[in-house]
Amino acid sequence: MTQEYSIVIPAKASTGEEYGGGWAAGNIIAHWFHLKKQVDIGLEAGVFWSMWQRRKGIMEQDKPFLNDLPYQFGKPRKTECGLTVFSNIGYFYENAKKAITWQFKADYMTDWYNVKRNLSSLRQFIPPFREVYLSPGYEGTVWILIRDLKKLRAPLNGKPLNGAYEFPQFKFHSNILGKEVNLTTSHIAGFAFVVGFPRGLEVEEPDPEQEIGEYLKQFLSNNPPKGRLREEIIRDVFLMEFSKKGYVLWKEGTVKSGRFDVLFKDADKQYVAVEFKVKGDAKAAIQLSNYIKDLKREIKEEIEGLVVCGQISPELEELAKQYGFKLVEFRPYIEIPI
Repeated sequence: MTQEYSIVIPAKASTGEEYGGGWAAGNIIAHWFHLKKQVDIGLEAGVFWSMWQRRKGIMEQDKPFLNDLPYQFGKPRKTECGLTVFSNIGYFYENAKKAITWQFKADYMTDWYNVKRNLSSLRQFIPPFREVYLSPGYEGTVWILIRDLKKLRAPLNGKPLNGAYEFPQFKFHSNILGKEVNLTTSHIAGFAFVVGFPRGLEVEEPDPEQEIGEYLKQFLSNNPPKGRLREEIIRDVFLMEFSKKGYVLWKEGTVKSGRFDVLFKDADKQYVAVEFKVKGDAKAAIQLSNYIKDLKREIKEEIEGLVVCGQISPELEELAKQYGFKLVEFRPYIEIPI
């Protein structure tokens, strides 16, 4: 007897955090950009998705299988009751849309201990920002190497059920009830293993511009800015735009003079520090200048400066010229059908 499992990962957690699967630059489309870049340089896979290990949906007799890390998807292993295999097909559930919207193929799952131990061989697959951001590692997390990240041509919408949403296309094994039940959003914590899942769903390459537009519309609908955009949404959207242009997110965090936004490497491998501001006043250039001084002491290489803001003031323009910084005004465009 062979028991096959698949996984459903929450792309947007119900807690209000952006990602149940760990911080990402914007949304799933950012992972798509990274994966596409990996394929362009000859690598078939390239996205590690880190998250807390969950064993919900796994039959009791198969749960020890999850403790045997690392392992590869699609390869059966013997258990007491036969063979257990984890399908290399997985899915992303988006809480904001109450739908399962993306499909991926998974090659490999490991824990942070093995990531650290084999970092030299795995580094080619891991985005630099993820390696830096999660460098300490977290007990209980696993990392999944995925490829072929595609959008479902027709999203699988959840059906309201007692305050949750149900997906009858997916079967979840309840050890409490001792039987299979329809997957609901209450089962999706970290990620949910399912014992029944649809085959042969039609998928397509995403349209990045459309995805970014939907992200903006969703944000503005859920968080009315009252006349102002928040710096976080400007930052998220531009992270996706920079990724599309070949920029690689290299570092974020604090330096001696404060918390800087992001440090990129551009397509020519040059460092670029970016400061995001809703308003384009002069202090943005002063802050960026201080951050770059601190970063240079750490990196010991030249760093270009870029300020992204809503409106460039004359004072900012003058200071940016003195510092040699580039300036970009953002103009978010949202197509709203009337």
